[in-house]
Amino acid sequence: MNIKSECGFTLLEMLAALSIVLVLLAVTPFLLKPQSELLHKRAFFTQLQTDFFYAQNYALAHQKTIYVQFSPAEKRYYFRGDLKTGMIVDRSYHESIKINEDAVPINFTITPSGNVSKFASYRISIGEKKYLFTIQIGRGRFYVKEQ
Repeated sequence: MNIKSECGFTLLEMLAALSIVLVLLAVTPFLLKPQSELLHKRAFFTQLQTDFFYAQNYALAHQKTIYVQFSPAEKRYYFRGDLKTGMIVDRSYHESIKINEDAVPINFTITPSGNVSKFASYRISIGEKKYLFTIQIGRGRFYVKEQ
């Protein structure tokens, strides 16, 4: 009589492996949350800088005034020219980003010489972190500083 041995996993081994996988899946979102905030921050500030420089170069190249408007309530910002030019940049941003919590609209112009019409500092919150977005008068200089 020849007895075949079945090769396989027992129920106990399967439950142990499944419980390890479930614990890892349950912990993963808590480990990735800080990473997502970091990605939102980097993406937002990189895109804002790129759009700002693009609008400044557009104003210089076409000798037109560019109007900049941030709308915190709509979670978007845009750069536009005159009626003929229309929108140059129209961008929405992630809901975790809060610009200027007191809901005062941010608006200024970029002149045909590339200068910014007014200088100011605006508060930006991304998750738990707070930043200060400062626009300096002159050739479109700006910087972001963590508070």
